[in-house]
Amino acid sequence: AGAEAPQERDGEVEELEELLRRVAGEYESEELVLARERHEAAMRAHHDVFEEERGLEEAIGWPEGLDLNGDEALLALRGTCHTADTGGYAYEVCLFDAVHQGDEGSAGGGTRLGSFSHAEVRRGATVLVFTGGEKCWNGPQRSAVVE
Repeated sequence: AGAEAPQERDGEVEELEELLRRVAGEYESEELVLARERHEAAMRAHHDVFEEERGLEEAIGWPEGLDLNGDEALLALRGTCHTADTGGYAYEVCLFDAVHQGDEGSAGGGTRLGSFSHAEVRRGATVLVFTGGEKCWNGPQRSAVVE
């Protein structure tokens, strides 16, 4: 009676381990199978909704990464420009585009105060932030916040 060769023993262990893996994989409770199927269906539905949302955003030209903090109705004003004359200056705000400042009574043009950067909430209201405007003669680049 001799001892088995180490190679034969290793082969038997590998065969047993493979058999155990197959048996464990074949036996799953019905509840586990149903739960896995529901999870996979929910993940597919989530992915489908995400893709549909992205397609709709592309179709309407939603700026990538824009978060209006629940004030999505503001996007209906995209492309509109509004003017106000205050204290000797005329301001033109083109929503989601740029803000310009000129002399009161002047039409269009003027100094670019900034281009649309992002929206944020300040004191409970959504504001539009415009940055990267023309540089002041003795200071930083101009910017504007539209409330």
